[in-house]
Amino acid sequence: MIKKFFNEWVNGVKADSFEKLSDLIITDQIKRKLTQEVKDHFIDDWSKLNSPDDLVEKLDDYDTLRSTFRSKQPRKEGHYDKRNSFKDDSAITTNEKKKLYGIIHNDRGEPKCFNCSNFGHIARNYSLPKSVLTCRECNETGHKTINCVAKESNHSSDESLSARREFRGE
Repeated sequence: MIKKFFNEWVNGVKADSFEKLSDLIITDQIKRKLTQEVKDHFIDDWSKLNSPDDLVEKLDDYDTLRSTFRSKQPRKEGHYDKRNSFKDDSAITTNEKKKLYGIIHNDRGEPKCFNCSNFGHIARNYSLPKSVLTCRECNETGHKTINCVAKESNHSSDESLSARREFRGE
């Protein structure tokens, strides 16, 4: 039963390669950790967000928008206590780390980067270069297995070899 559900899910989202399937699983795990408010914000695009890179970029944009919006709101009269301001916000869940609109923040309110897991910046502003793509088929860098030319030539030579064997009656 579970295997059938999994196969239907994979076919429904057209995950026809290991890379697409792993991207889908990573994206699904990120989505599960988000608050309902964030899910509601992306409700129109939710089913289309199947790439972790796209999802992280959208979350970063949303976080930037929210922090810009919060900074432009007029402050209420009276004393503003920055440390206790998180306690009244229903969008924040406090476990060991604070989650502000689905993005983990440390005690100083710095966001956690989805790329390197360090605090103080978001993935869009990540300063280190992204990891180099390495093909699992030919071990060359710069492309994924799905785009591997060596894979296609190996596959076509295997087909021609089997066709020749069939022709000879082997």
